[in-house]
Amino acid sequence: MKKQTATTWLALMGVTGLVGMNAALAAPFYDDFNRTNSTTVGNGWVQATSDSVKMQSQIDGNRAGFFGDFSSGADGYSYASITHSFGPITTVSVDLQWNRDDLSKTGEFMTLDLTGVNGSLTIWEKEYNGSYIPIQITYLSNTYWANVSAGTSATYHYDIVSSALNTSLYVDGALKWTSTDAGIGMMTSASVGAVNNYWKWHTFYADNFAATPEPASLALLALGGLGLLRRRRS
Repeated sequence: MKKQTATTWLALMGVTGLVGMNAALAAPFYDDFNRTNSTTVGNGWVQATSDSVKMQSQIDGNRAGFFGDFSSGADGYSYASITHSFGPITTVSVDLQWNRDDLSKTGEFMTLDLTGVNGSLTIWEKEYNGSYIPIQITYLSNTYWANVSAGTSATYHYDIVSSALNTSLYVDGALKWTSTDAGIGMMTSASVGAVNNYWKWHTFYADNFAATPEPASLALLALGGLGLLRRRRS
């Protein structure tokens, strides 16, 4: 009896672990970018850039960095992005960070582009204006705005939760925007990137990217585990 009780307890702990696991374990895709510095991001990310000299993505300090050599001061824009595809999921989360050494420079922003089965959504994190970061959300041909407080080198955790009915943006756990019409549906790919006017005073980073399945999937895993327990005891 004691042996069976111990086995049951360990199995229940395993089921609880399945339900309570963090995004890193539950997600069909997760990347903390903790690897050797390189101009190749790796781990299945597809890199793109408009100018490999002026702007590129890379691994820098256990983060995905988006920066380059803007010392020429040439006018114009350059961008770099990384894109990953995954199985249909409901939640995408990522940490985004700016390092702003000169607030007088404009035309720089980070982007998060999401593709769902019903459409797409783009989040533009605009340049810091001295009080907050304006966030522009382009969604199903409409434009929405939200603001987050920020300093010159702030890191923010973004969560996008999407279903067939709505799409919502959370910043550091607080709801900043939600759709009033149909959502983009289960998401199948995401791009993280940055656009920079040719100045050297801004660098951009992404970290802790996760694409997470709907909570119901984890609940089914738990129920399946309980079913195995019952079969073992019978």
